[in-house]
Amino acid sequence: MQVSKVVFFLIVLSVAVFSGCASKKPAPLKVYWPPPPAEPKMEWITTFSSEDNFPKTEGQVMAEQFLGKQTLHFLQKPMGVAVDSKGLVYVSDLDANNIRVIDFVNKTMAMYSRKAQIGLPIGLAFDSKDMLYVAEAYGKQVLVFNSDHEVVRSIGAGEFGKPTFLAVDEKRGRLYVSDVVKSEVFVFDLSSGEKLFSFGGRGGEKGKLYGPQGIAIDKDGNIFVAEQFNTRIQVFDGEGKHLYMFGRRGDKAFQFEGPRGLAFDSEGNLFVAEARKAALLVFQSDGTPLTAIGGGRTAHQLGFTLPTSVFIDRNDRIYISDGMNRRITIWQMLTPTYLAEHPLDSEALQRIEKKVKRIQREKKAQ
Repeated sequence: MQVSKVVFFLIVLSVAVFSGCASKKPAPLKVYWPPPPAEPKMEWITTFSSEDNFPKTEGQVMAEQFLGKQTLHFLQKPMGVAVDSKGLVYVSDLDANNIRVIDFVNKTMAMYSRKAQIGLPIGLAFDSKDMLYVAEAYGKQVLVFNSDHEVVRSIGAGEFGKPTFLAVDEKRGRLYVSDVVKSEVFVFDLSSGEKLFSFGGRGGEKGKLYGPQGIAIDKDGNIFVAEQFNTRIQVFDGEGKHLYMFGRRGDKAFQFEGPRGLAFDSEGNLFVAEARKAALLVFQSDGTPLTAIGGGRTAHQLGFTLPTSVFIDRNDRIYISDGMNRRITIWQMLTPTYLAEHPLDSEALQRIEKKVKRIQREKKAQ
């Protein structure tokens, strides 16, 4: 369902009102999207920028009031985001020249590499063995780390201008890497690290690329590439042959201004981190628009200022990095499995619907 950014900010306002309700201990806030009467598809989980955002006990709050807060780890300039099989969240932090590891269960955040800095880490991806692949732009290579956080090999050194985003396709044994400087996508053998081929090259015609960023692979092995400067999504088959493309430059809903990260959910819908529009756009794989979150830069916890990367885990939880707000935002797809354990909060839905209807009536009367 297409939803305007105006309605999105009505929900933002509603959340602010609900948060201010007088109560000694208010119930946890539930935020769903899109708003009623549409069927909710996503639930906001949290927005995280530092260890201060972890839930605290009353004792911890009291101790901070008397003793002050301890030195906290915080995100400085998050770019790529990925989640391993244990549910740990990894965020490449450009200003820290490292990767932050967030453990929401044990409420900790730590540096990934304890021995040295990691040049300029951008895109991140895991394989099924929790080997971490990092597009390292300063060294113009892809670094591969094992579960002990040790570099086991480098891929593509000497090939890249600036490796940016990447995707691992274990089914076909391939690693795909976008190069924003050379305007190409490089394809490597996942086992040997040998270069197989590349495709694209700077240009505006179909099959050419200009500033490729995010890469996502669908269930059929087709390669979706976000073009930052051509402001479109191009789709190629597994051998780099152009299939089709969608999107155009513009300020209307679901047009592009600067698409970056890409990810698929379990239903095959494509999520696009739109950096310049400060939005998360959702399409069917053929380019049919579905819904959008955000639109218009904001520091509010439900919106974005510069979303650059999106990752969707095996439980359809969505992680979006926001470089300028120095944080990640997490949403959850409302799948049948999730709803079985976390049923919709009817009271929250009713409050949101009433608030939106009232504001819409006031706007119509103006």
